[in-house]
Amino acid sequence: MDTGLPIDYSPFSPGKPVPVEQFIGRDAELTRLVRHVDAAAKGRLQVAFLAGDRGIGKSSLATYIKSYADRNCNMVGVHVFLGGTDTLEEMTRRVFEKVLRESNDKKWYEPIKSLFGKSVESADLFGLQLKFVPDAQQLDSLVRNFGYAIKNLINKLREAKKAVGLVLVLDDINGLAASKQFADWLKSLIDSLATDSDPVALCLMVVGLDERRQSLVELNLSLARAFDLFELKPWSDTETETFFRESFQRHGIKFDEKAIHLMALYSGGRPELAHEIGDATFREDTDKFISEEDASNGIVAAVEMIGRKYLRAQVLDEIKRSKIYRPMLRKVARSVSHGSLTFERNKLKDVLTSSEFANVDNFLRRMKEIGVIVGDENEAGVYRFASYVHHLYVYMSNEKPKP
Repeated sequence: MDTGLPIDYSPFSPGKPVPVEQFIGRDAELTRLVRHVDAAAKGRLQVAFLAGDRGIGKSSLATYIKSYADRNCNMVGVHVFLGGTDTLEEMTRRVFEKVLRESNDKKWYEPIKSLFGKSVESADLFGLQLKFVPDAQQLDSLVRNFGYAIKNLINKLREAKKAVGLVLVLDDINGLAASKQFADWLKSLIDSLATDSDPVALCLMVVGLDERRQSLVELNLSLARAFDLFELKPWSDTETETFFRESFQRHGIKFDEKAIHLMALYSGGRPELAHEIGDATFREDTDKFISEEDASNGIVAAVEMIGRKYLRAQVLDEIKRSKIYRPMLRKVARSVSHGSLTFERNKLKDVLTSSEFANVDNFLRRMKEIGVIVGDENEAGVYRFASYVHHLYVYMSNEKPKP
């Protein structure tokens, strides 16, 4: 199959949301979210929280749903990344600036722009870098009347006969999740829209780590029932293997099933690691056939890249340089069954030498200090690796992977 793509065009997207055309899996979540979008298009407010670990695919799923809403439901999608935002004012400014930018090349731009008056600026001659710069009074009004402004926006879209509603994604809410003000504002927004006599065609999706959702709920207990929760878990082995097969097949690349199994095994069901391993393996290949050796070499290369990307410099330095703790850590990692992160202190007697075990408490204390492991809050003497990435990096230790 000739895809027409350049030979170095990778099927994978390490470190960034997956392009819509490359999105694979999450069938159960997609089915539920499609129902949300369909209901919103008919004028029923929908509120969802997409929760899960870092790199589990939350933003990619939100991007896909936004595209679905545009293609199938005639809804405008706006995906706002709020990294570094810790105030309602900046959040609001970013939301409406993104609305303007998404509309810039659309026929409905002028009606939308008219909502914001002279607060819209263009940073270049062609209007490619629009900025929304409201004065303090206007911004304060938008924060307090956010729901009303969203309804006006949707009405303008309808008047222009270009869309029936809006999908609004608030992503990366880390800076806001600890704010009582944001929690109360969010609950008030949901309540005001839900009880309005004029139905609103809005699908609101909040995206973040589950601990951020829990933080919001602790700050405003009523939010617990306001969200329809979508908790993204790691892929199953079957889903991960399907991801690799379909990614390679789409690009006309053949493969050995043993290679697919090996890559899936070391990905641990984590989409971000699957993309790193897939991309590294793709670049190891020279004949458009992914062999087991290609996969093995790709995993080794990917693990080094994963270490540099996902682990702190102090952790990497400690793991690589400590002549005492490095071999101990490696033995502990290899004593844990693949995919499991937990181990018990007393059982390390069977793993370490007698001299190493005599130093085990200092070892465990140091590994906790630098964040490689954490102690179990409910059971003394039980520990786990801080993340699958920590375990994978130590487990590999520059060796070829094994099935």
